[in-house]
Amino acid sequence: MSRAVADLAARARSKQLKPEEVAGGTFTITNPGVFGALFGMPIINQPQVAILGVGNIEKRPVVIDDAIAIRPMAYLSLGYDHRVIDGAVADEFMSHVKRSLENWDPDATTRQFRLQMFRVQIGRRLSVEASSANREYLSSEI
Repeated sequence: MSRAVADLAARARSKQLKPEEVAGGTFTITNPGVFGALFGMPIINQPQVAILGVGNIEKRPVVIDDAIAIRPMAYLSLGYDHRVIDGAVADEFMSHVKRSLENWDPDATTRQFRLQMFRVQIGRRLSVEASSANREYLSSEI
């Protein structure tokens, strides 16, 4: 899976993706910050329903517990189709993203990723076993 992701990322960076490889999505993340922009106004690509824009990450002074501290900061912007997503739900999503980034725990992220990969592997095994069982069942019915 990691090789497939690396291949896809390399082809995306070199603008070698085929139209069918970028079609059918529902949500996009774009990064105007890579060019130094603090924020952008991403526009959804129909039939997608939302797009998250990530601005340039810069060190900025912020107030934490009544003290001034230097922290990496970035602006996030969310464009979405109001026919599909209610504004309150979009605001809740952005609040969740903000809290998650502010309280980032790399160890927990690694644990969650490993658990998710385990679930994917188990799901694949169950799917293969179910497919084998279905083939056996169907062949016995014929």
